Amino acid sequence: MRRELLLALVGIALLACGLAAIVPRQARTFQIQMDACHTPVTVMEPYQEPPIGNAIVLHGFASNRDLMLWVGEWLAAQGLRVYTFDLPGHGDSTEHFNYAAAESCAGQAIAAMADRGDINPDRTVLLGHSMGGEIAIRLADRFPAAATIALSPAPMVAPQRMPSNLLVVSAQFDLIWLRRQARKLQRLAGGPRSTPEDFAQRRAFALVDMPLTDHVSLLFDSRPAKDAAAWARQALGIPGPVENVPGAPRLGFLLGIAGLILFFPLAAALLAGRAQPNAPPAGPPALSPKVALANWAVAAVFAVALIAVVPYYEWLGLSNGSYLTSFLLIAGVALLPLVARRETLSFNWSVRGVSAAAVLAMLFALAFHAWDSGAYALSADSHRALLETIARSFLLTTPRWLRLAPAVLATFPYILAEEIALGPRQPGVNLRRFGVFVAMRFELWLVMVAAVLLTLNSEVLIALLFPAFIAVSVLQRYASDAIRRRTGSLAAAAIFGAILTGAFIVSAFPLT
Repeated sequence: MRRELLLALVGIALLACGLAAIVPRQARTFQIQMDACHTPVTVMEPYQEPPIGNAIVLHGFASNRDLMLWVGEWLAAQGLRVYTFDLPGHGDSTEHFNYAAAESCAGQAIAAMADRGDINPDRTVLLGHSMGGEIAIRLADRFPAAATIALSPAPMVAPQRMPSNLLVVSAQFDLIWLRRQARKLQRLAGGPRSTPEDFAQRRAFALVDMPLTDHVSLLFDSRPAKDAAAWARQALGIPGPVENVPGAPRLGFLLGIAGLILFFPLAAALLAGRAQPNAPPAGPPALSPKVALANWAVAAVFAVALIAVVPYYEWLGLSNGSYLTSFLLIAGVALLPLVARRETLSFNWSVRGVSAAAVLAMLFALAFHAWDSGAYALSADSHRALLETIARSFLLTTPRWLRLAPAVLATFPYILAEEIALGPRQPGVNLRRFGVFVAMRFELWLVMVAAVLLTLNSEVLIALLFPAFIAVSVLQRYASDAIRRRTGSLAAAAIFGAILTGAFIVSAFPLT
């Protein structure tokens, strides 16, 4: 227990360092809800009162308003009051998602704010990422903002009029059709224009190619945020250089994740018992890598083919999440007869092992959700608002909780087949075993992306969330192996992995 306690203490230190890197800022935040589409909003006050303008910040597909706070912080540092929305189906919004509803609700919420005098269009900047960038640009026909900033905007039908003072930021490693959209906007705008006269006449345009970034990392990189702040200052006529924001959110986020991981051995030891170094391997031996990869390829192709022939009709009620869950269910059911052997019939369904696995999975899923969505939202204008923010970060909304059990049950066959195929950890083969695990997961992702490209369906998040798939997969493997070593139960490891996977799906994908 001494080793686990030491790791937990290091984890506390890393969490403290992560918070120190994320929250050394001055903007106060509080939560409101707009009547228009019951839109949840986080309001960030400017660094210095009174505000000299406003900014509306719109997140992308499968994102939420908390992930936009770093960009919003840069705008607040320039003296703007910043409003970040949860669009329908995302974050804390309980409305159903579709693209038309997202654009309509954003427009209704902004119009309501303008009607009651919260914002002045002539002193307001619209900023959006991905789908939010598309919406911000298309709102030019309905809301004449002082400037529009689009970070990696999604493909769109262009509005009838180009937005005033448009800045487009394109990531170097973005998907090809997103980079093409940025070039298309440049052509429609007639090329770059950024003189003071252009800003005064509201016809300025710039396209910035941001090196060493991808679609997601744009949100946590200071360079595009600083460019957005500078553009907003020029559009609103704010003199002086850009005001910098202290802190290192990307480093802080990673430190916090590392801290949570180091807590896991202590929690596992308390609930499931300590690992026994000389205990026999927990479960049957692994399949050979060639056999495992061949089986995975067959099951993946079978799954996408069956989904194409027999539509899944959004049974889980999560945009793109229903596709992923259906795929895992079909692949898992197909794999179990291929990998099951007589010795796998004993999964060791120990009550303590299975219960510990379920409790640990829920605790850590909620902890990671809280850190991901709430670590940067801890500033508030009162103790009550701070407590509400922390509680909101830890808890999923009711519609997402209702989807958790079906998602876990659907992913369990696949996770169980994976545990059987990998076999238990054994000295001398663990690195190769992890390599086989990565290869199997990559096969699944590759087949899904190929199906998306060939059929031109709308499941684009399968491609865009690749970094998140990698992170969740590695964390799940690390924790599932720890559960399996401590409990000696293949079933407990599979239950843990299914709960963690299901929690990721219901928290990441939009409600429909």
